[in-house]
Parts: sequence; structure tokens; C-alpha cells
Amino acid sequence: MVVRHGAPTRPLLASLVYVLWLSLVLAGFVAVHRHETDPGPPGRPLGSWPEVSEPFLAARPHLVMLIHPRCPCSRASLTILAEVMRAAQPDVDLRVLVYRPWGSRPDWSGPLKTIPGAIIRDDPGGRVASQFGLETSGTVIAYDANGRRGFAGGITSGATSVEPNPGSEAVLAMLLGRRPELEATPVFGCSIIDRSEADTPPGESR
Repeated sequence: MVVRHGAPTRPLLASLVYVLWLSLVLAGFVAVHRHETDPGPPGRPLGSWPEVSEPFLAARPHLVMLIHPRCPCSRASLTILAEVMRAAQPDVDLRVLVYRPWGSRPDWSGPLKTIPGAIIRDDPGGRVASQFGLETSGTVIAYDANGRRGFAGGITSGATSVEPNPGSEAVLAMLLGRRPELEATPVFGCSIIDRSEADTPPGESR
């Protein structure tokens, strides 16, 4: 058999393809691992209930959660919050802000896991979320009956984890009338800040 100089043989080509495939697999694994373990931007949650379109209704605890419905973290965050609510069975005002881009249809969010008693708020462009200082999907702010913040952060230990964790225990403590051991935890979710110009309302600059 005659092999032309400079032309790769079939075994060499197969090796190169295998190395390329393995590199892509490893890159994907690293990306998934980083998404699971790297927290998102903490935002600047306000220390007291802000003067926004969301009224402070009554003298009882208030919870506000931000959700990006197309983020893998959302299911885990909603699952954990539902378990916390079931364990505490509190008299609480719970609001879930559901982000969607400006100009998108209301059904862009798709179906979400429901939590009994929760008030679901459609939040185009994350405008209401920004008034609370929220930037990352899965962030929960817990306010006491006087509107003072007692906790702000994530309630999962990873983007898809549904195990009890310091964040969920802090929220549960507040709902049971106790002072939480932690006032903040990392948030494992998707940021709503790094979004396109299309997320800006018409006539407004970023």
C-alpha cells in the first residue's frame, strides 16, 4: 500500500475525531457542573418593603420569589418553596414574579409548578423584580410582618438540588416566627440582568 506523504492515514483521522469528541464532551460536562455549583449575581435586595406596584397587604410575613421560567433552576426552587410552605403552613403573603422578555407573549413562560396560595405575577422585563433588587432566578426575600427583611437568597444548594439546605431552613424559621441563623445565602439560578436590548421597553434606553 502506498501512503502519500502529508496525507493523514485513517487511524490518525479517527484519533483526531475521537479527541475532538472527547473535548466537546468534557466542555459540556464542565459547563453543566459550573451551572450547578456557581451562584448567580446576588443582587441588592432591599432591607424593607419597597414602594412599588406590589402593595404590603397586611400585618403578616411576606415572601417574594423571582423565577426565570426557562431556567433549569426554576423547578428545584419552586419545589423547595412548596415544601417549606407545606411544613410551616403559615399565614403568609407569597408572590412569585415570573420574568419574561419585553415584547414576548404572556404564554412565553409556559406552565409552572403551582404553590397553593401563591400570587403569580407576570413580570415583563423583570421590572418589578428590579424594584426589589432581584437579579437571579430562584432568589427569595422574606419580610416580617412589619415589612423588614429577615432573609434574602437562594433556597437550593445547587441549580437542580431539591434537598433541604441553609436557605430553605432560614425561610422556614422566619415563617415559624423564629430568627433565621443566616440572613443571606448564594442563589443558584439564571441571571435576568444579562439580557438583550429587546428587553428594554420601547422608548426607554438601558
